[in-house]
Amino acid sequence: MFKRILLMADQRTRWQSALERAAALARRHQAELVVVDVLENLPGHVEKLLRGQSLAAVQAAAVARRREQLERATAPLQQAGICRAVRVLTGKPFLEVIREVLREKHDLVMKAAEGKGGARTRLFGSTDMHLLRVCPVPVWIIKPGQPPNYARIVAAVDPDPTDDRRDSLNAQILCLAGELTRAEQSELHVVHAWTMQRWGGLGISRAEQHALAQQEQSWHEERIAALLKRWIPDDLQPQAHLLLGDARERVPALVRELRADLLVMGTVGRTEIPGFFIGNTAEDILNEVRSDVLTVKPRGFATPVRLAD
Repeated sequence: MFKRILLMADQRTRWQSALERAAALARRHQAELVVVDVLENLPGHVEKLLRGQSLAAVQAAAVARRREQLERATAPLQQAGICRAVRVLTGKPFLEVIREVLREKHDLVMKAAEGKGGARTRLFGSTDMHLLRVCPVPVWIIKPGQPPNYARIVAAVDPDPTDDRRDSLNAQILCLAGELTRAEQSELHVVHAWTMQRWGGLGISRAEQHALAQQEQSWHEERIAALLKRWIPDDLQPQAHLLLGDARERVPALVRELRADLLVMGTVGRTEIPGFFIGNTAEDILNEVRSDVLTVKPRGFATPVRLAD
């Protein structure tokens, strides 16, 4: 599934749960695990307050301290051959993590969520959202204090046989969710929220509108059934949820209702619009969920971040 995992050990978060899950994943799949943190560059005006020390020396000392902390935290994993290295970088956190992904060809980024995700607070902070928007590989954000195993996993799909890119993304989502369900011995729920086509004003009768609505529902049911048959083994016994309504509301509501531990979903961006790399629906769902999330980009997604920037 994943072979080169980058765990972002943001010191502003409680990242022990994320480390444990990343280590378990690396152990299960015989993958490389690298632990990375990024320290923001000190602003130039701070040098006036350093009493003769250079800005570079202070920054280097901070990097050395943080590296020592990470070495201590990961020592058992390094001795077991699970954690290959720790690195402390400087710069803008999400940019440097993505550059590290590009340099080292990581295929997964894991990170503890910045927020607590209470009823009135968002779970994902600014660095989380930047990674979810523009990181070119799957991003797994983990809520602090999560149980060691997931009881329920929800996979959100949006079937459309006329859109190869979207259908390919559905396959990625279901394959990942299926593998994790088997590994975690959890329940798998697959959700698709759809909105009814409005037929009013087209000069057709109510009976015809009702018949068209039934046809539309049957079409969605058939597409979900086809996706599950193709991509999910029968022994996983997935439970399908076909929900009428806006995905922005229905998907987070189902995650809460099921008390799901993980939501696996895609982030479909309209990349023809400069600077717009995540769909409105996906972003709205992410702002509402309080579970862990694993997000997947469409194949061929190109991050705007460059190594030379």
